[in-house]
Amino acid sequence: VRTLVPADEWQQIYNEWTSLLERKTSSVNSFRNVDSTGKEIYCTWYSTPLFDQNGEAIGIATLAEDITEKKRAEAALIESQKNLTAIFEAIDVAVIAIDDDLEIVMFNKAGETIFGYETQEIIGHDLAILFPEKMAHKAISNIVNFSQSSQTSLKITDDKSFLGLRKDGNSFPAEAAISKLMVGGNLLMVMLLSDVTERQQMQEQILRAQRMESIGLLASGIAHDMNNILTPIMM
Repeated sequence: VRTLVPADEWQQIYNEWTSLLERKTSSVNSFRNVDSTGKEIYCTWYSTPLFDQNGEAIGIATLAEDITEKKRAEAALIESQKNLTAIFEAIDVAVIAIDDDLEIVMFNKAGETIFGYETQEIIGHDLAILFPEKMAHKAISNIVNFSQSSQTSLKITDDKSFLGLRKDGNSFPAEAAISKLMVGGNLLMVMLLSDVTERQQMQEQILRAQRMESIGLLASGIAHDMNNILTPIMM
């Protein structure tokens, strides 16, 4: 048996088999193994003690199943989940996942910053909690209609009536994009929401500057025209 396992794995197997004989019961364990080429693989061992007619233990029978590919797939999935979680938490927009009952099931760090809720206190709440009462019905109706349509994504942009609601009761202008997917046969919608307060303020400042420039040009033109009219009179 020792030729089938790495040296540092043998003691664990020996201890397991010794315990198995004492308990007189079967066991299922996963161990690192070595194949005929010396390559390390993973196997699940299904072991059961063997007894003679007097009930004395005479050995152990083991069936080994190669689970190397399964282990690799599990490791790849774990790594993928770690990467997804890192992206989910690092992105600077609120990521809000909701189920088909419009209950919040995922909420990232940016969502905590934007809305002021801790993840654990917002999970399980209806999505409507994140919108002012005066517009919540419209927002929810749009999302429900989207969930029942053939559309795969919905954008809510350039709509000054679309507002988010912070935990402290203050509202803010927002933009959102929503997508939907099926997970385990169940509908899941993911909303990416941004606070566009600063951008709107900058746009308003630019518009004010442009208006002032226009007024300045108009005033200059009027002054020039008045100068042309008044000059003959004043001479």
